Order: sequence, then C-alpha cells, then structure tokens
Amino acid sequence: MQGGLIVPSLLIVSALLIIVLTVSFALWDGRKNRPVAERGIEELSIGIRSLPPFAVAEFSAELDSSRTLLRQKRYRECIRRTDLARQELDQVMEVVRQGRSELISIESKVMEARDRGLTVDRAAIGLDGVSGFWGVSE
Repeated sequence: MQGGLIVPSLLIVSALLIIVLTVSFALWDGRKNRPVAERGIEELSIGIRSLPPFAVAEFSAELDSSRTLLRQKRYRECIRRTDLARQELDQVMEVVRQGRSELISIESKVMEARDRGLTVDRAAIGLDGVSGFWGVSE
C-alpha cells in the first residue's frame, strides 16, 4: 500500500466497524428489550380495563404513546414510560379501592336504614352518581 492510502483505508474500516457495532447493538436491544416492552404494554392495557371511567382517558393516551414508541423501536423509552404509567395506575387504583370500599360501607348503611323502614332517595343524596363515578354498578 502506498503511504497516502493508509489514512483513508483506516477511516473506511473505522466507519464499517461503527456500522457493524450499531447494527449489532440494535439487534441485541431488540431481542432483549422488545419482549419486556410488549409485556409492559399488555399489563398497562389490562390495568386500564379495571379503571373507573374518569381515569381511562389519561391512561389510554399513555398506552397509545407507549405503543407508538414500540413501533418506533424505542424499547427503552417504552419500558420507562409504561413502568411510570403502571406505577401511577397502581396509585389511582388504590384511591379507587378506598373509594369503592367507602361506597360499599355507605350502601350497607342505606340497606340497614331501608330494613328499619326508612326510605332513602338514592338520587337525592347522590349515591347513584357516586356509584357511577367509582365505576360501581348497582
């Protein structure tokens, strides 16, 4: 080889090496993180089904965003966002559980009053509206 071709040859080899490493990393990242991202999206989707109506829209938007990241093969960002959304969903579900248990307690008191002969107008005290808010059907 001539002395003037060494530097360009090294640059070409370096560029090819960088390309090979980039492709290898992308393939490894896809094999490792894609199943985790898909599982996170599935768990978030299942969690959304148990939410009351007032909270579904926000988490559905987060689910759509995560699906977009998965389609774009941005697996790590998808995993991070679904984990954060699932943590928030868990917090909301804890509040929902507390609200629903309080509603059950009120319902039992209304039934006790009804058993004693008292008439309770559920609509007048807003019990039907609260039941709908917490996603509890009569």
